[in-house]
Amino acid sequence: MKPEMENIPRHRQFFILLGLSCLGLIAALLLRWTGDSVLPFVAATFAGIWLFGFEGGLTVVLVSSVFALLMTVEQSGSGWTQVAEMAALGLIMAWVLERSQRRTHRYRSMVASMADALIATDRAGCVTYMNPAAEALMGVPFAKAKKRHVKELVQFRDRRTGDPVELPFDAVLAGGLPASATPRRLTLVREGPESEVEETMAPLRARNGKIEGVILTIRDTTRRREAQDQLSRSQKMDALARMAGGVAGDFNNLLTVITGYGEMLRNELGPASPLRRFAEEIGGAADRAAALTQQLMAFSRHESPLTRVIDLNASIANMETTLRRLLGDGIDLVLIPGPGILRVKADAGQIDQLVANLAMNSRDAMPNGGKFMIETSSVDLAEDSPGKPDSLQPGPYVTLIVSDTGVGMDSETLSRLFEPFFTTKTHGRSTGLGLSIVYGIVTQAGGDISVYSQPGGGTIFEIYLPKAKEDAIVRRAPRGPRGTETILVADDESGVRKLVHAVLATSGYTVFEAQDGAEALDLFRANPAKFDLVLTDVVMPHLNGFELGDQIAAADPSKKILYMTGFRDTPITSMDQDRSRTFLPKPFTPDALLARVREVLDGRLEARA
Repeated sequence: MKPEMENIPRHRQFFILLGLSCLGLIAALLLRWTGDSVLPFVAATFAGIWLFGFEGGLTVVLVSSVFALLMTVEQSGSGWTQVAEMAALGLIMAWVLERSQRRTHRYRSMVASMADALIATDRAGCVTYMNPAAEALMGVPFAKAKKRHVKELVQFRDRRTGDPVELPFDAVLAGGLPASATPRRLTLVREGPESEVEETMAPLRARNGKIEGVILTIRDTTRRREAQDQLSRSQKMDALARMAGGVAGDFNNLLTVITGYGEMLRNELGPASPLRRFAEEIGGAADRAAALTQQLMAFSRHESPLTRVIDLNASIANMETTLRRLLGDGIDLVLIPGPGILRVKADAGQIDQLVANLAMNSRDAMPNGGKFMIETSSVDLAEDSPGKPDSLQPGPYVTLIVSDTGVGMDSETLSRLFEPFFTTKTHGRSTGLGLSIVYGIVTQAGGDISVYSQPGGGTIFEIYLPKAKEDAIVRRAPRGPRGTETILVADDESGVRKLVHAVLATSGYTVFEAQDGAEALDLFRANPAKFDLVLTDVVMPHLNGFELGDQIAAADPSKKILYMTGFRDTPITSMDQDRSRTFLPKPFTPDALLARVREVLDGRLEARA
């Protein structure tokens, strides 16, 4: 059945088929009166097959044959013979046309199911066929596009220059452009958003090889390009993560030296010394730098945040200098801290990152300057509290309200604001990750975020974080215990090695140094019984710390081994192996080093390779 007939109601199809069958009656009457009914019979059978397929043609043949038999009952046997011949002719016609239609329908179904848009024209360039993909891509149904010139319907621009591109219609008709021509990457101009496409044109040939028109194939590559861009961004982020992990590991070595010597200097200065505050400032700066490196580690290894109770007011106050530098001279920074200590349980580094991302977002929204405000407060949310996010349970919360006087956003932008890689900035100026990271930090801390904005009216970010019950108290570790054991220290970073030597030696230990794993193994093999503990870095040239530990354990399984690492998870071995080893993460303070060493030596921590 033709597709056009499928849309006609069943009762109308019945009357059409009945009307065609009446041609059989005409054929029968002609057979009786003139003896010739071939022409109307063939016409009726062909129409039935063309419109209704094999079943329709067979119905017409049967009805016509019955009418003819009824009309020729009184005639001689020759009439019966003619009826039989007529029926056989109808059956052959039905079979041949059905096979032809089936083949044509198969080809039409194949073309209709193509994801690429396909447009066929005649030699004049007028559209003669469009598949459903072409209708969807062009936004024009075939009924309206039929007989229109293809150049009116399809227009392209060069993807790089933006100049209009002329279709090589005449060249294709002349046979100068082969069907295997390389697809051209263009931009399809249409109503609504433009699409990046690949276009090919080929001649439409008849059986005798004569060119009857042109076939234009258009492949929409917009989604593929978006997927490629997203893959490229992901690969860049992965490369950045790897680089961040490596940089953070090296930086931890430097911080270990700074933290260690700063702590030793602070301990040597009495509480009344005017120089003690300088040592404490060094220690505070080192602690903040260590927090940043931990964030780099978490970013590079996708680790869980280091949550602890912090004072939100203090965290934002510590960022004031950084925020002023981020915002620039043309934007006023206004801080309105809430009364008291606003305690939240979160990762301090992530809170800093959250505020910094919001500041950069507001800075971009105020190119001509403006005001950036941060306000904190404490609130008890009830079930019916106005403005309470649906995801939050009733209870005490700390609110962080960040607002600006920028250009604002429309409703469409607001609906996609926290999507990864979504950005309103020009290509190359943003990764589109800033606000999605903000959303992830807030939800990971058990909170929620609401945004209010309108074009020209600025933007307000309202963040709710659960209020912590514990006190935000920073306690220093007690002075590490002393000892008299002999320790072998292996580290390729001379500053860390000398610091560890100094801390251990001043606490009564005997220390031997090795600048890499191979030298440490030679020292150990020279006198295995001399050493009570091997303290080794993990990443070293020639022989890494794990390989050194394995060889020492093979020689003396009872030997205690403690690993130092600037990586929170090491790339050298699997996590299953890591769980069987004892670590001292960098950066560490002298007290933390002494406490860890004492725990391993006393057997309170199982240390093995």
